[in-house]
Amino acid sequence: PAPHVYEPDADQQTAPQDQSWRIVVDPEDEKALVSAPAAPQPLPEEARLSQPAEARLNRLAGHGELSFFGEYLGLRYDPGMARPFRGRPTETAIADHWEALNETQHELLVYQLAAKARELGLNDWGFCLLVNELARKLLPQDQNTRNLFNWFVLSQAGYVATVAYEGNDLFLMLPSQHTLYGRTFLRGKSHKFYALDLDGEMVDLHQARVFDGKLP
Repeated sequence: PAPHVYEPDADQQTAPQDQSWRIVVDPEDEKALVSAPAAPQPLPEEARLSQPAEARLNRLAGHGELSFFGEYLGLRYDPGMARPFRGRPTETAIADHWEALNETQHELLVYQLAAKARELGLNDWGFCLLVNELARKLLPQDQNTRNLFNWFVLSQAGYVATVAYEGNDLFLMLPSQHTLYGRTFLRGKSHKFYALDLDGEMVDLHQARVFDGKLP
């Protein structure tokens, strides 16, 4: 399937239900816009976990509870997903961290997040905020690790995302088909990537590099 890119509307509010971030397929593919559901919807039968996968989910050792815009959510996760990132960001260090996350049972966490997003009627921006809220719960002390976690989970959920690094800092980068004024951007191989802090802080890059390493 074609990769997804973000298309933000001009007026964005605080709550994810009110924001109008949508995903569209890659512009070269010329397919129609794919909009998020307007209201909560039950998970279709074909999208539910098989009994063996459900059993694996119930055996996961990690369990996190978080409050998300008034909703209390419980999620199970592989403890390896909370792996901290240590040291100075380099192409090799970033790729090694991704590979370590990729060896966990991450698909079970992505499934739960996608199911919760559907139940709550979240749009794409809301899903990004949900992933970040979990990152804040699991990794409260380290912004670099949270950005790597967000990048990995969003990528596994089917979004185009990457990271950039500058000095000792890592930044989450998301693409947009339209100019986002007042936001720093860097050119990737296929997209213009904007530095976005999912906590709402402004990001100012000077000599950052977009990650360009190979991933499994």
